[in-house]
Amino acid sequence: MSNNQAALSRWETFKKYLATKVAFLDDFQAPVVVEVRNLVRAKGKYPYPIEPLLFDQYIIDVVDSLDRCLTYRREARDLEIAGVKAALEYVHFIESRPIEQELERQALGLEVQRIRSDAVAVALKTINPDASNVDHIAYEYLNAEGRTLQSAIQNLQSRSEGVAKKWDLAANLQEEFHSRYIEKGNAHNYPERYRRILNIYADELFEIIAKAHAVSEGIHVLFAVTFDPPDYEGEAIGFLDDMVEWARDAARLLRHHQDSSSIYDVVVPLVQPWRASPDVPFVTADDFSRAIKTQGPRKVLAFEFQDAVFGQAAVRLVGVGLSFGYHVPRWTNTSAPNAWRDYASGYRLRATIHTPSQKRSNGEPYFRPPILLGNVALHAADAPVAWYDGNACHNLNPVGKWRLVVEDRFVWFDNNEHKVSSGFFSLDIPDIKLHLRLKSEVDPLIQSGFSQ
Repeated sequence: MSNNQAALSRWETFKKYLATKVAFLDDFQAPVVVEVRNLVRAKGKYPYPIEPLLFDQYIIDVVDSLDRCLTYRREARDLEIAGVKAALEYVHFIESRPIEQELERQALGLEVQRIRSDAVAVALKTINPDASNVDHIAYEYLNAEGRTLQSAIQNLQSRSEGVAKKWDLAANLQEEFHSRYIEKGNAHNYPERYRRILNIYADELFEIIAKAHAVSEGIHVLFAVTFDPPDYEGEAIGFLDDMVEWARDAARLLRHHQDSSSIYDVVVPLVQPWRASPDVPFVTADDFSRAIKTQGPRKVLAFEFQDAVFGQAAVRLVGVGLSFGYHVPRWTNTSAPNAWRDYASGYRLRATIHTPSQKRSNGEPYFRPPILLGNVALHAADAPVAWYDGNACHNLNPVGKWRLVVEDRFVWFDNNEHKVSSGFFSLDIPDIKLHLRLKSEVDPLIQSGFSQ
C-alpha cells in the first residue's frame, strides 16, 4: 500500500468513527471522486448525439467545463473538511465536557475547604472556651477560621454552581448550533451543500466525457491521429487531473493544425468544364437540362466532387453557397448593354444541399443534416451569394457525392408564377455554381493546389 493510500485509509477510518457519533457525517464517507463517479455512472449513456466533426468547438467546451470541475472538486473537498471539522468539534465537546467540567470544579478547591472546615469544627469541640488564656485564644482563632471557611465554602459552592450553569449553557448552544448542520437550506448544512456540488460536478463531468470522446473521434477522422481520452472506468482518483492533461494536449494538437491550415474560397461550376483532369464537367449540359425540365415540384442534380484539390491534407468545409449562371446575350448596338443583368438579377431560387456522407472512426458512414438556401441569386461580382457556414457543414469532408434539390417555383420582380422547368430559367440558365470555403493543410512543395 502506497503512502497516499495508507493516508487515505486512515482518513476514511477516522470519518467512519466520527459518523458513529454524528449522523450527518454519513454523507462524507466515500472520497469525492468516488462519489462523483457513482453519480456519473448512474446517468447512463449521454442522451444526445454529439457530432465528432465539431471537435474544435467541443474542445473549448471541455476546457471550460474542466476549469469549473476543478472548482467544484475544491469546493466539495472544502465542504468535506468543514463537515468533518464540525463533527470533530462537536464530538470533542460532547466527550470532553464532563472531564473538563469536573476538572474546573475540582480546581475550585471546594472539597479541600470542606475538609478544613470539618477539621476546625472538630478542634473547636475539644477546647473549653472558658479555659485559660491560651485555650481561649486558640478557641477564638479556630472559631474565626471556621467562619471564614464557611464563607469560602458558600462562595465556592456558588462558583461551582456557576461552572455547571456555564457548561450547561455551552452544551445548549452547541446542540443549537449542531442542529443547523441538518437544517434544510442553512449555510452550515454542509451535507446538503456537498450533495448539491457533487450533482453539479457529476453533471459537468458527464458532459466532458461525452464531448472528449467526440473530440477524440474527430481528431482521428480528420487527422488520422489516435488521441483517446483517459478511461473513466479505471481509477477514479486522479481522473480529473489526467483529463486536464489530455485536454491541454488536445488543445495543443489542434492549435498546431490550426496554425498549419489555410482557408480559401473556390467556385465549383457543375456544367462548365473546370478541372484540368478529367476534362469533363461534374454534370453534363444534357443531364443538367434534363433535370431542370423534369416535371414536378423539385429538380434533383447529383454529382461527385473529386479530382479538384491536390497536395492538401485534412481538407474540410468552412462554408458553402450557391449561385446560378446565365446565357449572356449578344447585344446589338441599339440594345441596352446591361439589360440582361437587370432582368436576371431579380430571380431567386430555393435549394437544398445534401452533402457527401462522412465516416466515423470505425468506418461507419453517416450523413450530416442538409443545408437550406432560400435566396440563391445570379452568379455575378455584385450579386450576393446564398451562403451557409453553420454546424451542418463545419469540418465536413467535401469529397464525395453531392445532391442539389432545387424547387421548381422561384421568385422574380412581378407577382406571376415562375418555374425553373419552363420559360426563362430552362432556356437561359446553363449552370449552377457551388461556392466552397475550404480549409486544408497545403503541402509547401506543390506547384498547384487545383491540378497535378
